Amino acid sequence: MTKINPDADKKTESVYVGKDRYAKLEEAARRIAFLTNISVKTSWVVHYIIDHHLNKIEEDMIERFKNLKAGSKELGGDDD
Repeated sequence: MTKINPDADKKTESVYVGKDRYAKLEEAARRIAFLTNISVKTSWVVHYIIDHHLNKIEEDMIERFKNLKAGSKELGGDDD
């Protein structure tokens, strides 16, 4: 039997960010709402970060991890 809506069974994944990070997101949403006079959900801040900044964040993290790995090898670490 073919499903009418194949995406209906998909669920949104949850990501734990912790209390401190969530508080930062909430504060950002409140500031945006205050300065724009538009109600802003905390999840919208996360969506914006993902939609507009994820590629740069990914590049930065890759570079940072490569540098950490190179530094570890220079100190005699062997984490391959």
